[in-house]
Amino acid sequence: MERLIAPVLDASRRIRSAGMQRAAFPLLGVDVVVVRDFVGIVTPFVGTASFNKHHDPVCCPSYTGSLMDISVSRPKVAQLTFQVLGRSVHPELFQTFKTRRINRDAYQVVSHITSDGHVVACTRRGVTLTEIAASSFQLLPEGPRLVSQPMVGSHKQEIEYSDDIRYEFEFELERVPSEMFWMIQKQLGESRKNHEMIQEFGASGRIAIGGLSFVNIETRLSSFRVQAIHTFPDDLTLLKTQSVFRFGKT
Repeated sequence: MERLIAPVLDASRRIRSAGMQRAAFPLLGVDVVVVRDFVGIVTPFVGTASFNKHHDPVCCPSYTGSLMDISVSRPKVAQLTFQVLGRSVHPELFQTFKTRRINRDAYQVVSHITSDGHVVACTRRGVTLTEIAASSFQLLPEGPRLVSQPMVGSHKQEIEYSDDIRYEFEFELERVPSEMFWMIQKQLGESRKNHEMIQEFGASGRIAIGGLSFVNIETRLSSFRVQAIHTFPDDLTLLKTQSVFRFGKT
C-alpha cells in the first residue's frame, strides 16, 4: 500500500515555509502551493483509482449513502466537541449520510459521516471504542467517556484503553483566509467521484455553499488510521482530525 506523504491533519504544518513551494498531497490526489505561509490546493484531481482500490485493497469495504443533501447544514463551530466512548453507540442517534464497514481478522470498523462530523466505532474481541466528532448538543448514551474535549485550537492525546488496545488522536480547528478555504472546498467537492466517503451539505443561508466532510481510513493488520476533514463555510474554518488505533500487547 502506497504510503501517504502528507496526511490531512498535518499537511499544512509540514510544508509551510517562506516563499513558494509545492508538495504532494496524495490523499486527495492533488498538489498544494505555499504562498506567504498559507497553503492552497491549486491543481485538479488526477488519476482514476477509486478510494477503496487505492488505499484499502485488502478489506473490500462496503459503502452506503448519497453524495449530497441539500436540507442539512453544519453546526456552529463553537458547538463542536471531540468525544471517545468505551462502548458502542446506536447509529440511530445520529443523522447519518455515509457509512463504511471494514472487517479484518483482528478488528472491525464502522465509520459514518454525520450531519455534525463523523463517528468511528472499532470493535476487537468484543470490546468497542467509539470516536465522535459532533455538536456538544448531540445526545449520547451513558457509559465510559474517555475523552470529552471542546474543539478549540489544537489538541493531541494518547490513551491505553486496555492491554490490547492503544488509541491516539489529534485535531486542529483552524480559520483560514477565504481564498484558501474556497480552493480547498472546491477541490474536495470535485473529488467526490473518486472518494466514496465525501458528503456535501446544504447551505445555512448566510453563504450559498454548504460544508463538506471527508473521511479516510487506512488499515494494517494490527492497526488502522482515520483522517478526516470537515469544512464550515460560515466561519471559513477547517476541522482536521487524525486518530490511530493499535492492537496487540506492546
